[in-house]
Amino acid sequence: MDRAVVQRWLRQVLEPYAARERLYSDVDRTLIEYPTLLPRTDVYTYDDGRAALLLLLDGTLPVEYGGTVYYIPIQVWIPRAYPRDPPIVYVVPTRDMLVRRSRQVDPSGHVVTEYAERWAHKPEGADLLELLQTCQALFRTEPPVVAKPRETRPAPPARPPRPAPETAAHASPDGPAHAAPAAAPTPPKPAAPPRPPVPERPAAPHDAAPLPARSAPTQPARPMNPELRALHDAVHTKLAARRDGVRRSLTHANAQLRDVLDDLHRGYPAIQDEMQRLEAVQTVCRTHAAQLTSTMHTAQERLHDLQRRADPNVDAMLAATSLVENQLAQLLAEDAALEDTMYQLGRALLAEQLSLDRFIKQTRMLSREQFLRRALAKKIQDGLRTAT
Repeated sequence: MDRAVVQRWLRQVLEPYAARERLYSDVDRTLIEYPTLLPRTDVYTYDDGRAALLLLLDGTLPVEYGGTVYYIPIQVWIPRAYPRDPPIVYVVPTRDMLVRRSRQVDPSGHVVTEYAERWAHKPEGADLLELLQTCQALFRTEPPVVAKPRETRPAPPARPPRPAPETAAHASPDGPAHAAPAAAPTPPKPAAPPRPPVPERPAAPHDAAPLPARSAPTQPARPMNPELRALHDAVHTKLAARRDGVRRSLTHANAQLRDVLDDLHRGYPAIQDEMQRLEAVQTVCRTHAAQLTSTMHTAQERLHDLQRRADPNVDAMLAATSLVENQLAQLLAEDAALEDTMYQLGRALLAEQLSLDRFIKQTRMLSREQFLRRALAKKIQDGLRTAT
């Protein structure tokens, strides 16, 4: 599998994890060290009934035992709180294997190493790769799986002896048949001796030399009691019915979980889109908040500056401080008055209260006066600019 494709896939599936960068680095180093492990996602059910979609490293772990390399099938579940919580390691035997119970492997295949028990005391220093290396060292000394022993078929029960013709039952007209004394039954032929059991050995998915089997003394098998066989058949029937019921319930539960998982996958793009919209709104709100904070800060500075200043002189604001400036103010006032006068003459002309000849004569005279005042005012303004 292309490493770049796996890395892009990891970036996507690790979004729900809090420490996604740390987990991405640890998983990437682990996959480089153990290429027999493949990452995927699956639903993990905790002991309290909670279910969560977690990252799963599924595959085999190479272990050297007795000079031969065996590949132990394992599953490593990564919890959402990683690295605060340690990964969950399980040994998953195949159909030809059995879990070998030990001090650190329970019958369900759950592996609890001392490194995982000390994980809570050093969550920042703990590492997924070191945990798998610890499991690898543990499996070298205590293999977690063994090969299933070969089943031995029990010998068929001996048939009951048939009565001799001369000792058969005779019927009586007055009651049920009475059996005459039967001849002594012939002893059954002894069954073939069972095969010796195969000793436990580590499971080897690849070709490996099997361990030699020790010979056992052969003894003739004792035929099974018919009642015990019937009891075995009844128990087998009940267990088979119970197994079928459990299988149906598990199939139904798996179907429901798959529906939930499909709903989650279908809702993931909508959640991502909504998150992007919320992030955009958050960015706009932060920008407006920064602008408002800056405006309020500027207003406060100006308010403090105005409070520090003395009260202005009203007379100095209404009157000029020099003769030239007073003349300029007078010229501007006369200019505004002439402008208002010409406006009123125009209204009088429109209302036919003033003749056209008189309107033209008065307007021409007022325009000349306004031009002279504006020219003088402009000259004064240019002089003041030059002086400053």
